[in-house]
Amino acid sequence: MLTIAPPSAALKLIPRQSRYELKVRQAEQALAVTLKGELGVTEVDRLRSQLRVLVLWGRRVTVFDLEGVTLMSGRAMEALAEYRDAVQRHGGVALLADPRPAVRNALVRAGLHHLLPLVPTEEPAPKE
Repeated sequence: MLTIAPPSAALKLIPRQSRYELKVRQAEQALAVTLKGELGVTEVDRLRSQLRVLVLWGRRVTVFDLEGVTLMSGRAMEALAEYRDAVQRHGGVALLADPRPAVRNALVRAGLHHLLPLVPTEEPAPKE
C-alpha cells in the first residue's frame, strides 16, 4: 500500500517483496527521488503507481538519483518517460542523475537521455 506523507515530511516507499527502493525528499518546488536496486519488468507496475502519486504533488523539478540502480528494464525506462510527459504537461521538468555506467549506456542506447537529460549531482538534494 502506498502512503502519502504531508508535504513537509519525507516519504519512503518500499513495496512488499520489491527488488527496488524509492525514497522521496522534497523542497518547495522540487523533488529528489532516489531509486536503488533492480527496476526489472516485475517491478514496473509498482513503479508506475508510485510515479503517478508523485505527479500529483505538482513539483516543478524532479531529479531521479539513479546511482543505486543496478538494473533498468525497458519498461522501467518507459515508466520514467511517462512520468516526464505528465510533469511536462504541467510545466515541470524531470532529470536523471548519476546512473552507473551500465544503466547510463542502456539509457543512451534507448534514447531516453533526449527526454530526461542526464545530469551530475553537484548540489545536495532538497533537505527533509
